[in-house]
Amino acid sequence: MLNNMYLPTSQKFDKRQKLTQREHELLIYETTLELVKSYDVVFNRRELIPSDFKMADRVYNAAIELLERVGIFFSDEEKVLELTKDDIWTAIQSKRRSFMIGQGIDTTQLRFRDVLDDRMPVIMGGPTAVPVSSEMYVPIHRSYSKVGTIDSIGPATIHRLPGNDLIKPLVSLYSAHEAISGLKQACELEGRPGLCCVSPPFVEDVRTALSIANSKIMGQGDFQEMYPLPDLTAKVDEILKASHYKLIGSNYICTHTMVMGGMTNGSAEQFAIQIVAEALKSNTLYSGIFFKVPTNVKMPTSTSADTLWASSLASIAISRNTHCISGTVVNNFAGPCTKMSFYETAVQTIGCTVCGDDIISGPVLNNGSMVDHAAGLESQFMAEIAELARTLSIEDSNFLCMQLYEKYRNKVKMPETGKSFPECYDLTTLTPSIEYRNKYSSVIKEIFELLSNGLR
Repeated sequence: MLNNMYLPTSQKFDKRQKLTQREHELLIYETTLELVKSYDVVFNRRELIPSDFKMADRVYNAAIELLERVGIFFSDEEKVLELTKDDIWTAIQSKRRSFMIGQGIDTTQLRFRDVLDDRMPVIMGGPTAVPVSSEMYVPIHRSYSKVGTIDSIGPATIHRLPGNDLIKPLVSLYSAHEAISGLKQACELEGRPGLCCVSPPFVEDVRTALSIANSKIMGQGDFQEMYPLPDLTAKVDEILKASHYKLIGSNYICTHTMVMGGMTNGSAEQFAIQIVAEALKSNTLYSGIFFKVPTNVKMPTSTSADTLWASSLASIAISRNTHCISGTVVNNFAGPCTKMSFYETAVQTIGCTVCGDDIISGPVLNNGSMVDHAAGLESQFMAEIAELARTLSIEDSNFLCMQLYEKYRNKVKMPETGKSFPECYDLTTLTPSIEYRNKYSSVIKEIFELLSNGLR
């Protein structure tokens, strides 16, 4: 039996004629272009963290108008679902503002944070979908479980060589259960069996996703993860997953990967409006926790200036105008054991923390493209920067981010690849190398020098 999330969808489908996905994408592009002008949204190139809160509120209102005008395109039905302000308002007002994750000594309260909130966001460390070989899967996740400042762990993807003869659903089922087993083993070996774990990434098969959502495999304090379609698009299967998770009482997050400069937007201003609209779509359709992974068609990570600005503005808009819990995935060009990766993480983490994100996840290294390029020290750094940023003003945060951005801006075309886990960690003690620790300490020192010399 489906819950209330799907009933209005079913009723409203028949009111609209069939539409192609390309027609809907074009409608989004043209509408956001118009909304940027009518709501006076302007990208300030001197800011990575926007200081104009009233503009953030206008972005929120523009996002509601966008949803009202274009609706949600269901790709499997080839029809548009109409949404009204009342639909959106009802959905966001019904959301919980806090709940508990994890178990035992690792129980953590996940709660809504305001912009400039001095409370720590939840730190979801982990490889976060980076491909990891079977032999390194447990050691790499142990390196994250060792970090006492992380509250949750987002696992890697098990890397498999091509040529497997099993049909895709069986591969998905086997991989999902193998990944959970390895993740739980890593947490237990580090004395943290109750640490909140996220389900394996990219489980697209509905049967596999539902099979792992039970207390014998993943606990009530863990997170299931969904990957809704971008560009204000949805599928009925997504509703089915969300309905199941809600009915059985599982915590679940909806991770939305969005591209600036794609088919539906061409500017940072359009992208900011679209991110907020996607968050409202997520809360209305799925009633889950909204996670954004903002990327750029020119540089497919989150660390370009226009992408950072749009993401930060969207976080401010969501936090100021809703009480919905949301988060951001930190996504880097560079790899482990590089200063560039630390700079990228710092800029994104500062933005997420001061702009009101409730969860910060990652960091993803090398844009998730290199096998075994993951290490717990990266998440430890992310947590330390969040701790630092939670008392900063918008102005000081922007100053610090602009200074750090300049340290890697010219390297994005040739990012530092870094080293694999066996190259930068001792596999016996599972501790970072001296070189790695020195780079960590060096960047932390640079940041504190900037704080003492340049901030007001």
